[in-house]
Amino acid sequence: MTELVLTQIGMIICPIGMFILGWTADAQTHWIGPQIGSAILLFGLTLAFNSIQNLYDIPLLRYLEADPIV
Repeated sequence: MTELVLTQIGMIICPIGMFILGWTADAQTHWIGPQIGSAILLFGLTLAFNSIQNLYDIPLLRYLEADPIV
């Protein structure tokens, strides 16, 4: 399915963000490290969530095009 390409990309990005977040979440590291990891993680989750939500709309749109509401 070509609709899930962004989900695959997002699910590859998520563990990278988790790794950065977990590796830098220490009292001795600068505060920007965990923030960068969180941003990468949330970007991946947003890609996955939005593309899955769009996947749910495709059958509904096909149904509405077949039987328009008058």
